[in-house]
Amino acid sequence: MKEYNRTTRDCSFGDLRPELQAAIRQYAGENLLGDVAAEVLACCETRSERRPKGTLGRLKDRLLGPYDPDPVHFTAVVVTPHWLIWAHSGEKRGAHTLAARLEDITVQDYAFSHLVPDDGLTVQGQIRGFGEAGQAFIGLAPGPAADHFKRVVQQAIEKANTST
Repeated sequence: MKEYNRTTRDCSFGDLRPELQAAIRQYAGENLLGDVAAEVLACCETRSERRPKGTLGRLKDRLLGPYDPDPVHFTAVVVTPHWLIWAHSGEKRGAHTLAARLEDITVQDYAFSHLVPDDGLTVQGQIRGFGEAGQAFIGLAPGPAADHFKRVVQQAIEKANTST
C-alpha cells in the first residue's frame, strides 16, 4: 500500500504556493542559479497526504518518531535549461530546497515497487550541497501532469548533455 495519497498539477512558477516560490527564489539567489522564474521549461506542484497507518506502522512511529512529521506536505519541481530544482514545505518542517545541474544527473521514472510502492522521479548523481553523488526521490502522482513533467525533464537532460 502506498504511504501517501498524492495529487500533481502542472502550473507556472507564479502559481506555486507562496512558500515554495519563496524557498526556490531564495535558494536560486544564494546559489547563483540565475533567474529561475524566467527560465522555467516546466513546473509542477504535488500535494502529498500521508495515509493512515496500520498497527505496526503506528507502533514504529511511537517508538522511533514519524519519518515525515507533516501529515500533509507540498513539493514544487522546476526544470530550467540547466537545473532541476525541487522544494518541499510542511507545517512542522518548514520549506527546504535542493537542486542538481542537469549535466550531473540521470533521472528515472519511479513507478510502483513492491518494496516501496510510490510514483515519481529518482534523481541520481551530484545533488548540490552534497559532498558526493547520491540519490533523491521526488514524489509525483501518476497522471498527465507528472507524465508531461517527466518528459520535459528527460528532454532537458538530453539537450544539456549534447550541448556540453
